[in-house]
Amino acid sequence: MGFLDRFFKPKAKEVSFSEARRLFESLYASKKQELSNKASELSKQVKHSKQRIREALDALNSAKLLNEKIPAQEKSIMQGNRKAYTNQVLLLLHGLPDKPDIKEFEKRMGLFLKSTVRSFQVLMQFFETEVREVATRLKILEESVKSFQALHEDMAELDKTGLLFEEWDMLKQKKQAKLREKSLKQARIKELKSQIYVLENARKELVNSKENQQFKKNREDLLVLKQEVHEAELFIYQTLARFSKYLRKYHALIGDKLSLELIDAPGLAFMANQEATIKLFSAMQDLISRNQIAAKDKRKLLQRLAAIDWDKLRALTHSIRSRRARLLELQSQVDNTEIQKKLNELNDRYLALHEELNQEKKLLEELSKSPAFSRAELLIEIQKKLSELSGKQISIL
Repeated sequence: MGFLDRFFKPKAKEVSFSEARRLFESLYASKKQELSNKASELSKQVKHSKQRIREALDALNSAKLLNEKIPAQEKSIMQGNRKAYTNQVLLLLHGLPDKPDIKEFEKRMGLFLKSTVRSFQVLMQFFETEVREVATRLKILEESVKSFQALHEDMAELDKTGLLFEEWDMLKQKKQAKLREKSLKQARIKELKSQIYVLENARKELVNSKENQQFKKNREDLLVLKQEVHEAELFIYQTLARFSKYLRKYHALIGDKLSLELIDAPGLAFMANQEATIKLFSAMQDLISRNQIAAKDKRKLLQRLAAIDWDKLRALTHSIRSRRARLLELQSQVDNTEIQKKLNELNDRYLALHEELNQEKKLLEELSKSPAFSRAELLIEIQKKLSELSGKQISIL
């Protein structure tokens, strides 16, 4: 572009996008009609060319030899080639529409030229003028078909420009859809935060309620009682279980039921049969002292038996029974209270809302990171095509 051209270059016509669309629709209709008219004209040309080719073939088939005195064999070769060439030309024309497809025509023309090389050369020796006329008419037909191809390309280019506007609309819809989706995500995040806030307050109220404080106290008392009962039962068990070896020997002598129960479950057996157990141990102590039950260190064993604090074991048994009653009462209160169920429901709901909130935040972040739908390049392409169609420089605002 020359230096002065920049100063004298026509100023571009500025239009809005909606005006550009209306301009294209107007140009599209007129250009479409123009191309349609050209297609009709070319169709007539193709039809006319086919007719002229048939006329040229008729002239070729009716042409007389300049020298009728050629040998019969040469005349036979000429006639055979003329017939073959005529058939190939007619085969080419057969089924050829007035609005032919260029690719199909080129394929048929290629086969025609390949199959008529010899017959064409032979006929040129006898009927050069007529054969050249057929070839010329075929060339005119080929040019007309090629013109159809150019017309199809112009039509495709026109439709392509229309698709640019459709692509613009599609990108606009995608952008609007993305904005709507982001807006919905933001609204949902706000709603979830509000629900979580309400839930947190409800949870705090429930945690600080008298009902929950009593529930926590009952649960702590329950644990303390269970530990006390366990320690008492363990003491009784350890006190009596260390004599199981001698209880077996006692059972071997006496054959009673209680001694077996004391061997298998000393704590339970004592609590169920306190006085009988004390009597049994006294009897066993007597048998040991009279050497009827053998002991490696009789004196030490008798000291251990004498050291058993039966009053303490009785007291522990009484304590266990009273604590068990209290355990049942507390366990019933803990099991039947609704506070824990309510807290569990609130916690489950709280976790579900937080999980959904994190998911919505993640999706919103992905939406924000996804590339924006840029239509700048598309706008330039539309301006270019519109300028070509209108013959004027167009600038879309």
